[in-house]
Amino acid sequence: MKLLGTILAFVATITFGGVAVADSMPGSMMRADGTMTASSGMTAMAHAMASMNSCNAMMSAMHRAMQKATGHCFKVTIENISTADAFTASNGTKWTLPFSPGPFAVTTGANPIFAPGTRDRGQGLRALSEDGNPVPLTTYLEGAYPGSGAFLVPVGGSKPKGITPGERFEFYVVASAKQKLFFVSMFGQSNDWFYGTPSGIALFDGGGKPVGGDQTAAVKLYDAGTEADEELGIGPSQGPRQPHPRFGPDDPNPIVRLATSDPRFIDVSKVMRVTVTPQ
Repeated sequence: MKLLGTILAFVATITFGGVAVADSMPGSMMRADGTMTASSGMTAMAHAMASMNSCNAMMSAMHRAMQKATGHCFKVTIENISTADAFTASNGTKWTLPFSPGPFAVTTGANPIFAPGTRDRGQGLRALSEDGNPVPLTTYLEGAYPGSGAFLVPVGGSKPKGITPGERFEFYVVASAKQKLFFVSMFGQSNDWFYGTPSGIALFDGGGKPVGGDQTAAVKLYDAGTEADEELGIGPSQGPRQPHPRFGPDDPNPIVRLATSDPRFIDVSKVMRVTVTPQ
């Protein structure tokens, strides 16, 4: 999928392979209704990924990258099954939970995005978890892991946007036996919380047969440890209310960890459904 890297290199200075990836592209930030203040990088990425969002396109891209036809194609669906204005803050404000666009990758190795109990790796997770901006992290993953990409535009939409209740992302991945799927998406009413797949989603059984179904149990909610937490849904330094990206004081505990301070969101299946369908 070097097409994506070529386009993004044209609109911003980026070094692939995890050496010097920009951690904050100006302008990309998600609001409470899921809309994005999109940068040129976000716009370019959306155009590139729109051309890749099918099994045929992903298979062709993998063939070019690996110099051989390889893998099986899967459709991945991420649904927001929460309810509008379902949550109430301490001041009585009702708020809705959006999930941001995000990157994905497949690999046989360890989680390429984050590791609980360690610091953010500086590859773009901060921009995603604080602002809903997937551009830096997607750019890193695209350069390091063939077959990676991003889910940016909700089904039925025409431009990058987070998903609100009743909306969904759909994207396609190509994977070989033993590879797992990893992705992240911002919890859109927080300072730096995100949904992620710590151990990945298994795409094949022990015999190498493609598998699918509801995979929500593989998703957990994390605190990135990059920005100090405020009350969910009303914090002035949170994406929907902050004046610009990367606004807010640093977290005094700079470690990626499970987000457990609000018990309403520990059970991911109450707000999100993730389904994998072999094609």
